[in-house]
Amino acid sequence: MTDVSDAVKEQHKRASVGALGKMPADEGQETQSIGRAANRRETPEDFASIILRAEPDGRYVRLGDVAEITNGVRDMNYVSLQDGLETAAFSVALTNDANAVETIGQVNAILVEESRSFPPDMEYRTLVDSTRYVAESMKEVSNTFWEALALVVAIMYLFLRDPRATVIAVLTIPVSLIATFAAFRIAGFSINTLTLFAMVLAIGMVVDDAIVVIESVEQHLEKGGGIREATTAAMDALEEIAKEVAPTGFQIAWTGESRQLRDAQGTVLKVMGLSLLFVFLCLVALYESWSIPFSVLLSVPAGVFGALLTELAIGRAGSIYMQIGILMVIGLAAKNAILIAEFAKLRMDAGMKAVPAVFAAAKLRLRPILMPALTSIIGCLPLAFASGTGAEARVGMGAAVVGGMSAATILGLFFVPVLFALLARKKLR
Repeated sequence: MTDVSDAVKEQHKRASVGALGKMPADEGQETQSIGRAANRRETPEDFASIILRAEPDGRYVRLGDVAEITNGVRDMNYVSLQDGLETAAFSVALTNDANAVETIGQVNAILVEESRSFPPDMEYRTLVDSTRYVAESMKEVSNTFWEALALVVAIMYLFLRDPRATVIAVLTIPVSLIATFAAFRIAGFSINTLTLFAMVLAIGMVVDDAIVVIESVEQHLEKGGGIREATTAAMDALEEIAKEVAPTGFQIAWTGESRQLRDAQGTVLKVMGLSLLFVFLCLVALYESWSIPFSVLLSVPAGVFGALLTELAIGRAGSIYMQIGILMVIGLAAKNAILIAEFAKLRMDAGMKAVPAVFAAAKLRLRPILMPALTSIIGCLPLAFASGTGAEARVGMGAAVVGGMSAATILGLFFVPVLFALLARKKLR
């Protein structure tokens, strides 16, 4: 065995044929490359020609004379069995930026094509395919999307009591989704469970501005104004509100490993802090005050508390999906508070005192607050009560939004006017 091992090592090694970049070299040369001769022994016949011993009469004893040489496995310590038969098992690993469904689809296509040239007694089997879970989960999320859409439309019709106004508000949904898909295309994002979750959550949000416009138009018409004047007034109100909306977008990249998951959770926490900071700075610029924006931001803890309490009640606190839901709650809670604070400030600028101004604003903006809040809450009920594949993620996200928005809406209607009045009166003094 020693003679065979030594002969194989000696006659199968890759000899060095020189190096590039060695001294003497030009100034600035930083790397060296070593060249090696190509290995010409690849087949069993190539190895059979290895010389073990030369006889005195000039004959050679070759490896093929004393051994049977066949292709085999690199490591004999492990064997893969399927139905009691030896198999060649391998896995396909994805890079961080790969699309799992697309990649596995291409792998399956190659396997189907190559299997046509297999021997009659050879076949391939797919033992584990994680994309089946992904596809089923996306199907469940898609069903949840349509359920949420139907609930949102029903709630809007119950509040607006006008088919035309309801259709106008609903048309904002496909327009927003088309813009979302265009942004995905430009940024290179794919449709996955997280982006589908975001679309479900966004259904209740994209109709907010439409509801505010419709509400303002209806109030203007009730006072005897014309359609053009009413629309213009609503456009002015919508522009003012749009200036107050802080960036709430986020991006999470994770591979499924626990380390990446913890990193993603830390990223969401940072985004939450940055969202609050941007909201505060935008409100400071809008109100030209450091005190009044606190009445808006102090409504956010009520929403976060409601989300955490709901998650604790169902035993899912701390998940990445819960944190994404809380991020949405922060934006919605602040937006509801802005609706009150904005109209209260307009009345104060017109000469009204703080307390009458804020309570008049709360009464006037009650429907524009309740309608978007209820569309968001009820639209997320299919998520909160989801079942089937991937339900764990949907329930965590939906429960956070339902609990958080419920608490933010109920408590905010009481706390925001009081806080605004107190801070405004303190500023006047």
